[in-house]
Amino acid sequence: MTIEAVSQHIDKEFATRKEVKEACAELGLSHVKILGQLEKVKRGVYRMTTLVKTETPVENKVVELRPKNSPATLNTYVPPKDPCFVPFGEFSTLDKIIASRKFMPVLITGESGNGKSAMVKQACAKNKRAFYRLNITVETDTLDLLGHYNLVNGNTIWQDSPLVEAARTGGIVLLDEIFAANPARILALQGILEGEPFIVKQTGERITPAPGFNIIATDNSRGDGSESGKYIGVNIQNFAFLERFAMCIDHDFPTRVKELKMLEKYADYHNIVLDDPKFLDNLCQFAEVTRKSYKDEAIDEQVSTRRLFHVLNIYAVLGDKMKSINFAIARFDTEIKDAFLSLYKKIDENVIDPNHQPVDLSDGVHVSLTDIVAQVSTTNKHELQNNGKSPLDFTLTAEFVAENANVLIPNAKQVYEIESDEYKSVSEQVLILLRYGVEHGTSTLDPSILSVEDAVTAYQEKVDELRNIHFTSSQVEDSHGPAPVLDEILTPQEQYESIKDLIKQQGES
Repeated sequence: MTIEAVSQHIDKEFATRKEVKEACAELGLSHVKILGQLEKVKRGVYRMTTLVKTETPVENKVVELRPKNSPATLNTYVPPKDPCFVPFGEFSTLDKIIASRKFMPVLITGESGNGKSAMVKQACAKNKRAFYRLNITVETDTLDLLGHYNLVNGNTIWQDSPLVEAARTGGIVLLDEIFAANPARILALQGILEGEPFIVKQTGERITPAPGFNIIATDNSRGDGSESGKYIGVNIQNFAFLERFAMCIDHDFPTRVKELKMLEKYADYHNIVLDDPKFLDNLCQFAEVTRKSYKDEAIDEQVSTRRLFHVLNIYAVLGDKMKSINFAIARFDTEIKDAFLSLYKKIDENVIDPNHQPVDLSDGVHVSLTDIVAQVSTTNKHELQNNGKSPLDFTLTAEFVAENANVLIPNAKQVYEIESDEYKSVSEQVLILLRYGVEHGTSTLDPSILSVEDAVTAYQEKVDELRNIHFTSSQVEDSHGPAPVLDEILTPQEQYESIKDLIKQQGES
């Protein structure tokens, strides 16, 4: 009678361990004895219609290959609120969509590690909505998307996929890394993305999505592949499939203030003792600079929010700032890794390093190579426009140099300290490239011109070198006047033109 009472109280064929415990508590029964007599169909789920487990010879068991209207073993999961989560970006937009309970497929794109999946999960937690997650790969097919047969207690039964369970319960399903899918196989979702009833071909069952059901997908691209090559396996998707998503949210990294708040909550919640109170703020500055340089295409990597949490987790074990950062970014190639470590040493005044004196990045004393090109272009815009054959020469050359500065300037760095000798030197090299480009075209730009055309800053040295090695004094004097008085009668621009003529003569001879 006790088991029948619990079964009637729950009034479901399948129940979770938590539901059985709650029912037993309300009826004043021992849940331990009841659970011991129920049939466990999977972890944490029991069949309420089976009163006592019985052993049946295997040969007498019936295997039903195509069960009709087989009840779903629902695995409803409402995620808990993350005490370390800080809303940012378009979280409020996603929150409104989930709270509306309307079917509106959403695609969330953005760089890896910026909190796309966490945002969906926490929006479900806030609205107490069932959350299901399905990770997509190139091998994902219809069975993964809709369900598959599974062997349970000797019987082959059908088990719904997380997507189908979400449709039955009116939950939210997250399709993670959706564009890793084979474009032909993922088309099985096309009808479901329209919100209409769909048929599970293997069982013949027609599923009518319950109110509140919605599909949210995340990826690092917009379905057009990965041009950078960073996200291997991301495929170009069918345009008709992409059209089924009602809206696309481009999710960026949090602001420095938001990210600092996240790290502070995380350190406090996990009892991570910091020996330096500025460590978290320094990490946020560090990440902010790498992301800005990445957007400017000055570097090929950046520090994600997820990686900052990796740093904290490593620090909690090792208790060493630089070791934690070093191990967390060890996956980057040597050049990028060394540049990142060098950058952090400049940010953290407590890190003693003879090669890198601490500076205050908040004052804007650091600038990327791309920004230097923009600054030099703006400062010398009038001169460069006049040197070009058309107004377009200046614009095209500035863009070309900005995009190819790392190649055109040997041993160029990603970030420079303003007013440093390195900053001044690279600015002069940029100006040489810009001058040459507007006059001769970008197709003739070559790193070798930097070593022979710096006439404005080393004019006399070049004249002496060429005069002594390649020319006689009379040749120089005949072409440009007496050598000893050249600096007095020529402007810097004329000096620049003069040395180019000498170099040209050198090449012809």
